[in-house]
Amino acid sequence: MRKTFCPISRESNSLLVALLITFGSFNHEVQADKLTEPPSALAILREPNLSSPREVFEVFWNSMNQRRELVKRGEPGTGPLAIAVSCLDTSLLPAIARSEEAQQAAIRLKEVIDRVAVPDFKKMPDEEASSELSRWSWLGTRIIITKQNTEDGKQSFLFSAETVRDAFLMYNQVKHLPYVKGGGMGAGLGAEFKIQWAWANQIYLGLALWQWLGLFLLILLGLTIRLIVALTLRFICMTMKNSRPAWNHECLKSMEWPVSLLIASSFWYFSVKALEITGLPLSITLTIVKLTFYISIVWAGVTFTGTLGRIATERARNKGNIDHHLVKLLSQSARIFVLILGTLFAAQGLGFNVVSLVAGLGIGGLAVAMAAKDTLANFFGSIAIMLDHPFRVGHWVKVGDSEGIVEEIGFRSTRIRTFYDSLISVPNSEIVTGQVDNLGMRNYRRVRTTIGITYDTSAEKIEAFIEGIKNIIIANPTTRKETFQVTLNDFGASSLNILLNFFVTVPTWAEELVERQRIFLEIIRLARTLGVEFAFPTQTVHIETTPEHPTPRRGGPTSPEEMRQLAKEFSQGGSLSRPRGLGLFKPAYEERRI
Repeated sequence: MRKTFCPISRESNSLLVALLITFGSFNHEVQADKLTEPPSALAILREPNLSSPREVFEVFWNSMNQRRELVKRGEPGTGPLAIAVSCLDTSLLPAIARSEEAQQAAIRLKEVIDRVAVPDFKKMPDEEASSELSRWSWLGTRIIITKQNTEDGKQSFLFSAETVRDAFLMYNQVKHLPYVKGGGMGAGLGAEFKIQWAWANQIYLGLALWQWLGLFLLILLGLTIRLIVALTLRFICMTMKNSRPAWNHECLKSMEWPVSLLIASSFWYFSVKALEITGLPLSITLTIVKLTFYISIVWAGVTFTGTLGRIATERARNKGNIDHHLVKLLSQSARIFVLILGTLFAAQGLGFNVVSLVAGLGIGGLAVAMAAKDTLANFFGSIAIMLDHPFRVGHWVKVGDSEGIVEEIGFRSTRIRTFYDSLISVPNSEIVTGQVDNLGMRNYRRVRTTIGITYDTSAEKIEAFIEGIKNIIIANPTTRKETFQVTLNDFGASSLNILLNFFVTVPTWAEELVERQRIFLEIIRLARTLGVEFAFPTQTVHIETTPEHPTPRRGGPTSPEEMRQLAKEFSQGGSLSRPRGLGLFKPAYEERRI
């Protein structure tokens, strides 16, 4: 079997190959002639040994040699490069471009090492010798390995943060030197691009002039690509305008600008590496490009979700088979979810530790929930309203002391337009836990009132008046004929009170008022026709006697026997008994029996 170029141990070789497979450097089918020995299951799961400066230096050096061999054969070397980066303390690198900066720093550091000396691992401190060691310098250079505390409480060694930060500077100082004999021959950096004109190599703000010109050209090319993509999508939208289903056109139209920006930022990301920008300019450039890239992704996700939600809401409103307010609420929730998820994804891609952020949110979640308990209660209240349907937009409701027409059901509150034309916002949590009187869901609208007539009205007129009111109720086309009451109900302080209770079948409050008015006007006409007077609160002073007018003698029987006889005539079978009235009035329920 063919041996690899780099002198690595059996255990390390197995580990490296396994990690290369994990990071996608090799295909899933690994050729036997590329391995000195097949990897074992233990080697696949084992982490790099960073327990001493010797182990760290050896893992880094062997990984970068492996990377050079892969690049030389035209294969990706990201797997070994990732192992080498794990040997570096990247805490001083900018977080937003830490991954790219760390990879470039590892490559430059390997180029520096191979121009200085061949590492002699036997002379480096091993695990036993480094137990009391906290800092070690290779051959007295600025390449320093320091002891670090890991998250699990253990200790490991890494190339110091200062070494990683100064890797570009050290490389610029030694890049003109040849590789030492017997060394690793670099990290597969390749030939650097050089401009023959002196003016193009002049440095301005950390970049050569040709690099600034290249950035300008890349920006123009990216904007041109964005314009071409936008025009292409617009042309496709025009051809699909009359296609079915219609939402295809709407969704594609909404994605025109975010998708074009996404493609342009992808072009910038892969093209900027050709300019060989390093250090702080690379961090700034990649920061801008990455921000543009992730903003376009989040923009596309939120726009696409919003468009689908708007289309679904319109369909639900038109078809009526599902509450369109519920669909609107769910679409808004989906947009917020996509926005939060996209922001976390962008933060992760920009180098921030999202896991720690989410863990911190979990720890502080209780405090946030307590602080926002009212908001959460209102949100779940709005969902309960959408699912339970106690009322809909346009219904006349009464919630506590608030009464009016429902105008909007939102995330936090329900807006009610009162009859004073003011707008009341009632928290949804109060609506769910309180009593809601939905007057807009009534099948019948009740009208209940008392008609007071004067005491001097005869019994015959009263009975005829009640019969006339009954006929008015029956004659009105909007009244409920099977349930209404018209009776002499009470002897009031200044009137004989007739109870009037009936129902009208009209859809709105305004129509109810009109029908009530029509019936009342008929009752007034009836009273005028029969000569019945309406009573009103009055006080009458009766002067029974004056010197000129002695006490008048009242009519009626005077003897006890005569009074007893008259009272007896009102009993059953008596001549004055009228237990069913005078026959002028017949209750509506008796007429229904006939």
